[in-house]
Amino acid sequence: MSTETANYGFKKDNEDEFYNVNVVNANLDKIDTEMKRIEDIIPTVSPTDSVKWLGTVAGTANALTVTHAEITSYSDGLGVSFAANANSSAATTLNINSLGAIPIKKANGTVVTNLKVGGVYTLRYRGSAFILQGEGGAEVAHNSKTFTVPGSQNFIVPDGVFILSYWMWGAGGGGGGSNGFITSPVGVLAGGGGGSGGFSCGTMEVTPGETLMINVGRGGYGGQAESSTYARQGTAGTLSYIRRYSDELYLYAYPGGGGGTPTNDVKDGRGGVGGGDTWAGGDGGMYYPSTPLLDRVGRIVRRSPKNKMKEFIYITGSGGKPGHNGGTISTIYGGGGAGSPSDIAVGSPGGAFWNNTSQTFADSQPYMGGPRGTTYMNFEGADGGSNSSSGGHGVKGGVGAGGSGGGGFISNALGGDGGDGRIIIAW
Repeated sequence: MSTETANYGFKKDNEDEFYNVNVVNANLDKIDTEMKRIEDIIPTVSPTDSVKWLGTVAGTANALTVTHAEITSYSDGLGVSFAANANSSAATTLNINSLGAIPIKKANGTVVTNLKVGGVYTLRYRGSAFILQGEGGAEVAHNSKTFTVPGSQNFIVPDGVFILSYWMWGAGGGGGGSNGFITSPVGVLAGGGGGSGGFSCGTMEVTPGETLMINVGRGGYGGQAESSTYARQGTAGTLSYIRRYSDELYLYAYPGGGGGTPTNDVKDGRGGVGGGDTWAGGDGGMYYPSTPLLDRVGRIVRRSPKNKMKEFIYITGSGGKPGHNGGTISTIYGGGGAGSPSDIAVGSPGGAFWNNTSQTFADSQPYMGGPRGTTYMNFEGADGGSNSSSGGHGVKGGVGAGGSGGGGFISNALGGDGGDGRIIIAW
């Protein structure tokens, strides 16, 4: 007696039964019907539905080229996969069979700039771009960039970056020049040291691909020295800032003021004022020789977040040391420049240092540049300029620090320039 198969019910004759053509035909009809049903429910696969393997591409890191025998045009849905031949560093294009260089973009429309050598990437052509599939090229490398050259330049936020951290120093003020135009007593007296710039740090929300203006402040110029006319005071540094074009947000670090030069009324050149949290230290200094030390020390200010700011901490700059005009030729020193803040500590005023035992600032040698902020988490400041030579020229301060004043006794001692600012951004 015949039996049937378990799935489709095909009849199976026993060995002792005669061949029955009707049974065979019935089985074939069942096979034909089922194959047609399967064919109807499986969609037709078009050439664009499959992903074509291109192998390792050629060309340069940012302009990829490749050949493939089956691709004759760019059509919507065309899928390709390839291995990168180098690390890309800018907007990247793919040119297949010399059909034209097509930009590679993410789904949000931003250009892909960070392909990694040996990495495998899958793209789909749509409109006028190859769209990256998945997150293969979206990995964001943790990185940072330091800006130290004075002046402005643009920074484009990398793909996949939505938060930036920043550390920013305003420029230091220049030291005052010596002054030989003193009538009482007759002689040449020393200039004051420049103040240090302020410091700002925090985080801000950004949009991938947006442009930020980065401006690094220039250190103030040291005062000139002349014996026949009044010497020139040191000038203040200039502002460091980050500007976002979309909403005119400014993040800033104000510069330190320049050191003063001696006059008949003020025999010791005034020390420059440190950069404040809402103002710059003025040209020529404002601190008289009798100004208490603590009035020259910077302070830490926590500012309220605004716009897309997450955190915002500001440290004001410290003041420069007034010129020291002692009773002998060997003690006419230019005042020391103030040290710049570190990211969690103020810099020392010119001529002073931080005493760990007493946990206070203490005066030291008048010509000594103030040390940088002595503790820091990520980045430290720089020391102020020192001028230990009676009659010597002032010395330029480090990053954001004040320059020292010109020494007395000789009529052509120049003030030292202030240190340029610095901006560091990380993502």
